[in-house]
Amino acid sequence: AGGVKCSANDAIEFKLVRNVQDIDDEEKAFPPDMTHQVFGDSEMIFGYRGLKVSIYYTGSKLIPYLRISHSEVCNTKEHGVSPDDIEKLLAQELPPGYLTNLDTFKAALSDEATFKPFGEKIDSYTVTTKNGEERHFDVYFAKMEKSGFQKFHERIQSFIKFYIDAASYIDVDDPQWQYYFLF
Repeated sequence: AGGVKCSANDAIEFKLVRNVQDIDDEEKAFPPDMTHQVFGDSEMIFGYRGLKVSIYYTGSKLIPYLRISHSEVCNTKEHGVSPDDIEKLLAQELPPGYLTNLDTFKAALSDEATFKPFGEKIDSYTVTTKNGEERHFDVYFAKMEKSGFQKFHERIQSFIKFYIDAASYIDVDDPQWQYYFLF
């Protein structure tokens, strides 16, 4: 099976996309910190050569898009095992309704301007970066009952298994959870 296994950490890239130009901007891509919670302890994906798994989110509403590309898929008869069903494994972690059509994803970008953070603004601050640029941040407190917030929460929560070891999704029906977001 040499050559048909690849590191999931190397094959997967995330992007927060704010405009159509960001889609092809490799500077915007960032890798997962870990993939063992999705692809097993070895963090390997079997059955592909030249594999690239792109998981992009619109920058504000976090509408997800999944694209899987490869140069070759292994021959099941030759290797005695089927290639990993990447989309099936990722579908368990991505929020329902993730997009797989690039044109639909591009159309979703045009709706980003209407995004308003959920909840109540409770604080704000400004920092100056090393190059002298000022960046403004707002802190919001949101409640799960707020219309649309649960779907937004599902989308943002889909990152955790790639960045927090031993992560699990929270019980949104548990009233003890409080939700704070930094924008």
